[in-house]
Amino acid sequence: MESSEKKFAVPKAVTLDDLQESIPQPAGPAVVSNNTVDYVSIKSIIYKNLHARKSLSVHHMQRRLNELGYAEAFADKDGFYGDKTLEALARFQGDRNLLGGGIADRHTLELLFTGDPNVNLID
Repeated sequence: MESSEKKFAVPKAVTLDDLQESIPQPAGPAVVSNNTVDYVSIKSIIYKNLHARKSLSVHHMQRRLNELGYAEAFADKDGFYGDKTLEALARFQGDRNLLGGGIADRHTLELLFTGDPNVNLID
């Protein structure tokens, strides 16, 4: 084969099970409390919350977004739901054809934390 010839991968059909198995898993334990899991409260995830700046729930959202490849959330990883986290969540939603524009709702958070053993999502 001449060096000018290019090799391409042969396409392979995948199933939904294959895709589910390919979901990234957390790099390791990320529990902050003394429990076996941390509770992530949907009500605690408020964009630009000026009254309670830091939130463990937002911190976990930022960590998980980073694990899934939305690194701008990690640049914003301070427990505050700011513009970079909003941008990361909006991209996550867009990649899954969800509406929301970066605002966290129950369905988005359920998808985000699927397969994350560090978190128990609560209202």
